[in-house]
Amino acid sequence: MRALLELYDMPESQRSQLLELVALSSDAEWWETYSDTIADGYASFLGFESGAAERWEWQALVIPGSLQTENYARAVVGGGYFGELTPRQIRRRIDLRMARYNRLINDPLVDSRVIIDESVLLRKMGDRTIMSEQLNHLRELAEHPQIHLQVLLHDQGLVAPVPSFILLRFSTLDGLGELYPDVVYLEDAAGGYLDEDELLTHRYLVLFNRISEVALSSEESMRFVEERAKRWAQAA
Repeated sequence: MRALLELYDMPESQRSQLLELVALSSDAEWWETYSDTIADGYASFLGFESGAAERWEWQALVIPGSLQTENYARAVVGGGYFGELTPRQIRRRIDLRMARYNRLINDPLVDSRVIIDESVLLRKMGDRTIMSEQLNHLRELAEHPQIHLQVLLHDQGLVAPVPSFILLRFSTLDGLGELYPDVVYLEDAAGGYLDEDELLTHRYLVLFNRISEVALSSEESMRFVEERAKRWAQAA
């Protein structure tokens, strides 16, 4: 690939960017190992996520899967929220979440902006010890420079109920333009699906920014999370 780029006399800045993308794409299908436990729609999402430069996530129900502790993930996956699963299916889904977590947390090239509704921090998954552990885990994650966490309090309000979503944004290459347009991942009772419609993705981009504007700042959010973690621990 390098020789081909040199042959076409591509500028060094563009050459470096493309070679970096090639290196990333060579390991893009890590989730194939878990193909027995994920639906096609989610597999497609993981593919896009592996190539994204930014992840913007709003979560109104549970702690985002990529930020869950193993115990919290077990409480969610094994709690019947995904229908009746066998012990093996539960284990495989938890392993997938942990693998996804490790990839995102160790990838300095992906910037993650996450906003969590206050109700998520109040909703007990498993027991109180698991909740305290999970919230303390969020505080530790917030120390990573590529992870930005906010909390939307109930009294800060929303114009309308907003379902959870993940907006994926991609790099813009110097002189080459946008690598790929924005993609949004949504879930309903039938499962998850991707939508690339330009108008729809723009609406979610605007919506995310509006939620971010009224939510607590990252510093205020972590103080709030710390307070909730202490309450879970005291009640355990």
